[in-house]
Amino acid sequence: TSSKWPDAAPPEGQQTIITISVGNTHLHWATHGINPSSPTEVTPYLFWRTPHISDSEMNNTNNDDNLTPVMILSRMLPDSIHEYIFGASASDSSSSNNNATEEMALEESQKRPVEKISIYVVVSNRDQLTKLQKLFSTIPSNLVVLDGDDFFKEEQGRYHGMGVDRLASLTGAVYFHGHPALVFDGGTATTYSATNSEGMVLGGGIGPGIQSKLQSMSNDTDALPDISAAEVKERVKETVNSGKPLPTFARNTKEAMMVDVPGVC
Repeated sequence: TSSKWPDAAPPEGQQTIITISVGNTHLHWATHGINPSSPTEVTPYLFWRTPHISDSEMNNTNNDDNLTPVMILSRMLPDSIHEYIFGASASDSSSSNNNATEEMALEESQKRPVEKISIYVVVSNRDQLTKLQKLFSTIPSNLVVLDGDDFFKEEQGRYHGMGVDRLASLTGAVYFHGHPALVFDGGTATTYSATNSEGMVLGGGIGPGIQSKLQSMSNDTDALPDISAAEVKERVKETVNSGKPLPTFARNTKEAMMVDVPGVC
């Protein structure tokens, strides 16, 4: 569905919407409640993350008779949202007895003030978008793919090709804190984006993510070791708990690599 307003706005009477940010390795989900007396007041109340939808699931390479598109969607949902979409008669999403069906979703939708659930998607992976569209086609829903203009216009400084995920994050920062804003985002890539005091997008930078930097050092040199994401996470947790930052002048190789990695470019 087009993301142009007002066609993309949640219909009057809708109480809950779902948003999905599609990254390079995971899907980041949230549900939001809409204030009926102030429809522009939308409050997120539940967040969760799932791995990418795999080709083997979509193609059912394991020949699992129960692995239908609606079942794949069902398994990605936390219990409260699972019940909201499929009803209390469907088993919870984590159960091996999960029996959610398209018919259950249709029946449950007819109990809501607005039958179709609005799904808003920010996407940087087109393959995952295609899979999501197929999954949500199995239930009453309206899937809206947001683009750059939904956050900043070109006359506001957005350059052609600027990632919609970066623009979405920058918009969120501005909503809560106003201009000027500077957002750092760490994922597969590490990015920063900014606006000035007048609300114009200044641009930003893009560099390898932490795991990419560590892997490249290990792969492209003979002497440097491989460092897992779990090791980095554990070391960061230690520094947070102790209140002592990583030393600028590290005294062992792994710590020296970790000290240098957080740089953006």
